[in-house]
Amino acid sequence: VLYIGGFITVASGVYVSNLARWSGLQFSTVNGGTNNTVTALGVYDDGAGPALIAGGSFTRAGDAPASRIARWRPSSWTSFGSGITDLVRDIEIFDDGRGPAAFCATNVAVPGGVHHTGVARWNGSAWSSVGHPANGRFTSVNALTSGPLGSAPPSLFAAGRFQPAIGAELNLVAQWTGNLWTPLASAPIGPCSDLIFFDDGQGGGPALFAAGSFTTADGVPANRIAKWDGKQWLPLGEGMDAPINSLAVFDDCLLYTSDAADE
Repeated sequence: VLYIGGFITVASGVYVSNLARWSGLQFSTVNGGTNNTVTALGVYDDGAGPALIAGGSFTRAGDAPASRIARWRPSSWTSFGSGITDLVRDIEIFDDGRGPAAFCATNVAVPGGVHHTGVARWNGSAWSSVGHPANGRFTSVNALTSGPLGSAPPSLFAAGRFQPAIGAELNLVAQWTGNLWTPLASAPIGPCSDLIFFDDGQGGGPALFAAGSFTTADGVPANRIAKWDGKQWLPLGEGMDAPINSLAVFDDCLLYTSDAADE
C-alpha cells in the first residue's frame, strides 16, 4: 500500500486531509488524516509491530491530539508522547547502538519536555536529545539519512544549520557517531535539501550524495549536488543550474536493456 503525505485535501474525489492511502485501485482517507501538512513519512516498529509514522506541522491526527508527529496502525492514530513543538522535516529509522529508533529532523524544539537542537530521537517510549555541546549542535535540520561509507558500519547523517562549540553557525553535513556530531569537512557545503547513499561504481563502495542550493562544497565548486567519498566532497560533473529538492535510487537497468533490444 502506498501512503502519500502533503498539503492535500482531495484525492480522486475522496476527502483525505493531508494524507492519502493508495491501494492500487483507489484512494482512501487514513482515518481522517491530519489537520495540517504532512512533510515526512517512515515505518517504525516500537515493539508492538510496524507502524506508519507521519511528521509535519499538524497538531491532530484523526481524533487524537498529536503535536507534529503521530503513529498510524490500521484503525487508529496515537501520539508520540507529547510530540514535538516545531515542524518535522524528515524521519529516519536508525540503530545507533541503543536499538532502532525514530530520528526526527526539525528546528530547535522540546519533545516530551526534553530540550533538543535539530534532531530528536524516539526509542519507542521516550524522547531524547541527539547532540553534544563539546562538539556543536544543529539548530535546524532539513534532511536525514543512514548508511555505510565504503566498508564502514552504517552511520546517521544530517544536513542543516550547525553551530560549532566555537565559531559562527554554518550549513553543514555531519555524522552522528552515537555520542558526537562530526562535520564531514571544515568548510560549509551550503543549504542541503536531501541526502542519500549510492554506489556509483567508481570504487570505494557506497558514498553519501547531497543535493540542495549550494554552489561549493568545502571550498570546491559543486553546483547543487556533490558526493562525499569518506574523505572529501567531489562535484558531479558541472552539476545543475537550479536548486535540487530530492534524490532517489532506482534500478532502471531493465528499462535500458529493453530500449536496446527494441533498436
